[in-house]
Amino acid sequence: MFRRRCARKCSRICADTPEAIAEILAALGKGDGAAAAKIADARLSMASPGAAACKPNAKSGALGDMPAMMARHMPDEMRALGMTMHEQAGKFAQEAAKIGPGGDMRPALAELSQVVQACNACHAAYRLD
Repeated sequence: MFRRRCARKCSRICADTPEAIAEILAALGKGDGAAAAKIADARLSMASPGAAACKPNAKSGALGDMPAMMARHMPDEMRALGMTMHEQAGKFAQEAAKIGPGGDMRPALAELSQVVQACNACHAAYRLD
């Protein structure tokens, strides 16, 4: 069973996601795809510190011992949902980086929608009561 302590730590990591998405949307609202891509890469993609917790062989690092603890206790289904979100964030970052001045944001927004859908799927399946 996913330990309550791990679930709380995971929820702390996930707590930054809505803030990051809000910052991404603000950057897109200004037409700044490069800034949106940078936020997604740093805070949501597979390169982000939070993604370490979804890796099965995670080690301690920027987030302390939490990734290693999560690797031991996170259910495989939850890990898969987390990996999907982080992978989608990377795809979003790639699309957002392509947006030039006055450019078409639809491909990036379609990828950002996939990020949010991955978040929703995980939070629908795993929640603290």
